[in-house]
Amino acid sequence: MTKQIACCLWLLSGMFVSAVAAEMTIVENGANPVPIVISSDASPENALAANCLAEYVEKISGTRISVITNAPDQIPASAIWVRHQPQLVKLFPKVNFDFPHPEEILIACNGKHLVIAGRDKMVGTNPVEYGTANAVYTFLQKYLDVRWLWPGPLQVAAAGSFDLNGLKQTVASLRGEGMILLNGGTLTIANPKAAAFKGSIKGPGRLIECDTEKTLDKSVMYDNIQPGK
Repeated sequence: MTKQIACCLWLLSGMFVSAVAAEMTIVENGANPVPIVISSDASPENALAANCLAEYVEKISGTRISVITNAPDQIPASAIWVRHQPQLVKLFPKVNFDFPHPEEILIACNGKHLVIAGRDKMVGTNPVEYGTANAVYTFLQKYLDVRWLWPGPLQVAAAGSFDLNGLKQTVASLRGEGMILLNGGTLTIANPKAAAFKGSIKGPGRLIECDTEKTLDKSVMYDNIQPGK
């Protein structure tokens, strides 16, 4: 199976900064998979995210890609780099790796190399920012279309809100009386008959229930948009 990813260079810190299109093949028909490179001093959270990336590439393509835990002496012809590493300055000379914003993430592709990194911060021995791990999971969802079905209902309290922020999310059902903000995203409810949601869903965005899709451009009470209403 060929899995080609059209990656755009972008920085996320609450706003869109720039975009440069580049396409990269991670694995093609089970052959020549590119490795994942992560530094040996990476945090457990970053190491877990790198292995999670390898796991889902295998699920998609049927091919396991290797995770190199220390940068090789010679830079590979093509690789996925998780977390900022010194070699990336040469590979991406125009990319700023300073990460001035809290939990800022970076996904950049030059056609041969893909970097997935972010701002990680420790206070003592405790991690308080998880930029790189968040970047990996964003990449899985945004570029590889990986979705995780919530094991139970999504509950939004009366005074609370749940913001999809343009992403796609599947949940088992809904509960609560709060507000769901689609913000250009798509919410799929696997079992709407089990929903006990009395709140509202605000567009723009899409709502999918029982293979029925509705496009919303404003705030609507959920009771008024269930199938058959």
